[in-house]
Amino acid sequence: MEEEKNYRVEKKVIIELISKIVKEVNGVYSIKKGILGKDIKIKETPEGPEIFLGLIVKRGTSVPAVVEELQRKIKQELEKTLTASVKKIDIAIKGIKFSS
Repeated sequence: MEEEKNYRVEKKVIIELISKIVKEVNGVYSIKKGILGKDIKIKETPEGPEIFLGLIVKRGTSVPAVVEELQRKIKQELEKTLTASVKKIDIAIKGIKFSS
């Protein structure tokens, strides 16, 4: 019989953790901000959270490489920290930052 967990992690905690990880990945300029703040959405499912975020990348960056690295790091960190599996991480490129 599987033991039920007696705690809950607030979405804002997961968002803060994801924001920290995003800052560590080379090639990411920022998380695209929406009207209500950062553009990170989390949908809870029985199989684990589904994460959606929009990014602005730096010009000259390999988008596939950045996306793969970010997905890997987010998944590893959340699974290590929360000991729960992540169902999906969807990343949308919302813009490219050109140097001025």
